[in-house]
Amino acid sequence: MKHVIENFKPQSGYHSVSNSLKQIFSYYGHDFEEEMLFGLASALNFYYFEFNFSKIPFLGGRNKIGDFEENLAQMLNIKIKRHETTSKKRGFSEMLKMIQDEDPVLVYVDMGYLPYLNLPDHYHFGGHSVIVFGFDDSQEVVYISDRDSKDYKITLSDLENPDEFHILSFDNLILARSSKEKPYPPKNRWLTFDFHGILQINRTMIFEAILKNAENFLNPPGKNLGILGIELFSEKVKSWSEMPDEDLRFSAYHAFVMINQIGGTGGGCFRKIYGNFLRNSGDSMNDEFIYLCGVEYLKIAEIWDKIADTFFEIYKNSNKSRLNSISEKLFIVFLREKELFLRLVEYIHKNQ
Repeated sequence: MKHVIENFKPQSGYHSVSNSLKQIFSYYGHDFEEEMLFGLASALNFYYFEFNFSKIPFLGGRNKIGDFEENLAQMLNIKIKRHETTSKKRGFSEMLKMIQDEDPVLVYVDMGYLPYLNLPDHYHFGGHSVIVFGFDDSQEVVYISDRDSKDYKITLSDLENPDEFHILSFDNLILARSSKEKPYPPKNRWLTFDFHGILQINRTMIFEAILKNAENFLNPPGKNLGILGIELFSEKVKSWSEMPDEDLRFSAYHAFVMINQIGGTGGGCFRKIYGNFLRNSGDSMNDEFIYLCGVEYLKIAEIWDKIADTFFEIYKNSNKSRLNSISEKLFIVFLREKELFLRLVEYIHKNQ
């Protein structure tokens, strides 16, 4: 049996999760810009981890997996339920059942097991999401929408095959969904949605989302998170000079991917997406201050992209002397992001 949801339209985007959500929202008649979903989810953040099981540090620029959906659901008064199972069979059968009911399925996958991306064997990241919108039992394949399109690549691989959608074998999808690779195994996770009671976006909602983001970012529970995580990263990156060359190159490549738009950040470690959220919100509310804060975040995103470019240089030539330049730029980012969010908080409290 073959069943493809005809009314589902694959769409490309900046970040796998916000783009997947945009596609689900759109299918059910709720058209949102990806930047707005990201902003309403209070998703901007930062983290820096050094794990015992890995030679390379892990870093990123958004809130943790699960918080994005939870924050967004709370803000819009909808229900987004997260499902996980240790059973590959159950996770797969539930997905097929939803598709037969004309419901496209948002699933989490380890992108290292997606063959059309042709990523290096050692690369694994289970925080990636795609939409499954069809299957064919006779061919044992599924139809999925990622964030790429024919003219929009999402990796640096010359072997990547970008397209409007991808046909993937049952086995490949099951492997990608059930991967146990650390630090973010996808755990056969999928989401279900209930849009009854969805609220219209208004000034109060936008201000509330910004304040929640500011609270999480400025007052994190640990020194490796939020604004403190950026400060820590500016110090820790100098010690990367002690790494063996191969570990340094891999660490630099990972940092590049987690900052640059090619890695699904939208550019500037998600700061470009958030800057456009602020700018677009300011424009729609006729609020010049919020608009200008968005412009300022876009300028900060440019610094992040310069940091990413330097990491890519280190990946290519192992030039450890460039780490000091990165450290200096990160400290500038730390100061500017902290000041900007403090100004946003002060303004909103005065103008709510």
